[in-house]
Amino acid sequence: MSDSKVKLWTKQLLLKLGLDVRISRPHDVALMQQSLLSSSDVTDVIDGGAYHGEWTAIYRRMLPTARVHAFEPFPESFAVLQRSFGDDAQVVLNQSALGSSQGDRTLNVQNLAATNSFLPIDPRLAPDLPEPSWVRPNGSVTVRVTTIDHYLESTGIERIGVVKLDVQGTELDVLLGTQKALEDGRIGILYLELLLSPAYVGQAEHFEISAFLADFGYRIFGLYNFAMARTGRLMQCDAVFVGPQLRLPV
Repeated sequence: MSDSKVKLWTKQLLLKLGLDVRISRPHDVALMQQSLLSSSDVTDVIDGGAYHGEWTAIYRRMLPTARVHAFEPFPESFAVLQRSFGDDAQVVLNQSALGSSQGDRTLNVQNLAATNSFLPIDPRLAPDLPEPSWVRPNGSVTVRVTTIDHYLESTGIERIGVVKLDVQGTELDVLLGTQKALEDGRIGILYLELLLSPAYVGQAEHFEISAFLADFGYRIFGLYNFAMARTGRLMQCDAVFVGPQLRLPV
């Protein structure tokens, strides 16, 4: 019996048992981005909310000829980026936050710097965390803010393969400062953190982000990295949005 007949017979048997088994690509968000961009000549990537550079390093490996523009406003975290990528000519380090307008803004600092945000912590968040002290207030700092539209104009960058945003509830505010690039179809994919339960007061809701991007023809391609609260509630996940101009792999 040929392999194709064996596969067909096995599939039919499993269907009779109520099982539908399919072979799919690995559910890895980095591999999926690489696949989505495989037919594009990616020269530049934006890592918004770079923190210590985890995704900056991933994009450097994944897209070795592209420049990664990393944005991180918190001085201590930016110092880590400098130590890791200061000698890498393909990484452009920006000690700045991204937002809807240029200027200075107060960043709320928590014990765990990865949770720093322009927004105050929602008191309902701490009990859901593995370690509630992560979001204990630890002061504030004034940081510089720029917009993606201004950055692209000032640097002369024509197209961005990926805009990655991990900006602790202010994703929609950053996207408001990216409208011209979205209108012009200059961004291939967006990789965003979506908050699905209360984390910050005034946070961008997942449905607001989806509706905003839909107006520019961007749709969710996949959801990844689901994080659950101790109560079992879904807290957040990552989403890849694909623009209308990107030719999807077969």
